[in-house]
Amino acid sequence: MKTRLAEGKPSTALVYLLGLLALGVGGAVIGLSVFAIVGILAIPTWVLLGARITAEIDHDSDSWLDAWIKTLVIFVVVVVLGVFVPSYVIELKSVAELDSKIQDIIGTSVFSAALVFSLWAIYRAHEAKRI
Repeated sequence: MKTRLAEGKPSTALVYLLGLLALGVGGAVIGLSVFAIVGILAIPTWVLLGARITAEIDHDSDSWLDAWIKTLVIFVVVVVLGVFVPSYVIELKSVAELDSKIQDIIGTSVFSAALVFSLWAIYRAHEAKRI
């Protein structure tokens, strides 16, 4: 099933992105965690944009909208994995009770793993001609 957004209507994309922004700000106002907000935003994004995000690229006919959507997805995933996940792990009760040097090692390890995973995923997506 194709949606208007999947067909490339820029006005629909703008309305959708403003709606996502309002949903994210509303979630922050009522006190949802970052992970809850990202999860809430990821579901409608995937339903509406999943086909565009995973489509093979064709340098001759791909639109700028597709490139920006893929760039935004890569940016959000790298930021969530590289910033919010290590921060969440450091704030866990079991980790917070440890010595500060052990906390630093755990935080650095989680960040490094997230960075390696992000680079690996980008490499695999490039090999599959998705980005």
